[in-house]
Amino acid sequence: MKITDIVSLARKKSKTNTITFPDADMLLYIKAKLPQFQADIEEVNEDYMGSIEYRDLRATGTTGTYEDTGVTYLSREYNLPSDMIPRLKSVSAMLNGSDWVNLKQYDLNDIKIPFEEDRILQRFTNDEGTAGYEIFRGSLFLLTGEIENAVTDGLKIWTYSFSALPASIPTVGGETDVEFDTYGIPETMHELFALALSMEWKSNQDVPVPFSGQEQNFYALYGKQLQSLKGLDRSKETIFERPADKYDNGFNL
Repeated sequence: MKITDIVSLARKKSKTNTITFPDADMLLYIKAKLPQFQADIEEVNEDYMGSIEYRDLRATGTTGTYEDTGVTYLSREYNLPSDMIPRLKSVSAMLNGSDWVNLKQYDLNDIKIPFEEDRILQRFTNDEGTAGYEIFRGSLFLLTGEIENAVTDGLKIWTYSFSALPASIPTVGGETDVEFDTYGIPETMHELFALALSMEWKSNQDVPVPFSGQEQNFYALYGKQLQSLKGLDRSKETIFERPADKYDNGFNL
């Protein structure tokens, strides 16, 4: 479903229209409910929101700094969106220009060296197990040996990220009328999201509107859908027994 489909469904379930349930209120409720849905989905299956981001890998030179949109960064520094930092899963880099190396996360408080190029080169190499990174002031800092050449898309960041909240209610078929699963909400939960919007509208009237039977059962339905998103526990061994080859062609399980 697209965003406008969700909006239309929410109005249908609440028996409202664009006058009684205006876009401004609809957008407000979407912005309030969407992070709640995303957080609950991430809690039961963090990989469901997973994405892979690429950055151009810069050579480590003697200049020490570079500028991006008017902000000066250190040459080993890669600025990250604030919502990505607590959701990093793995980082790898093509330090020699051809082979991916998984980077180890460090804490400068533990390794106890100043963040200076010569000291970094003394302590770190480009070998897996030693090459790493540190997160500080909203950026990823590479702790590696010398990176001789820049590599396009040479830094790979595995993370859990959400699309930015919609800034407005789009028009049907418009450029911003994207599929709702773009926001990390699976198709099986789209109707529940519309139901949640309907419940918000009903609850915020001067005289609250009674919930429908489906709305009264919302949390049970919501919990069931969340449980369905849980990943399989691959640490358990699963054993299948082969049926006997007899006249029933194996249906005697």
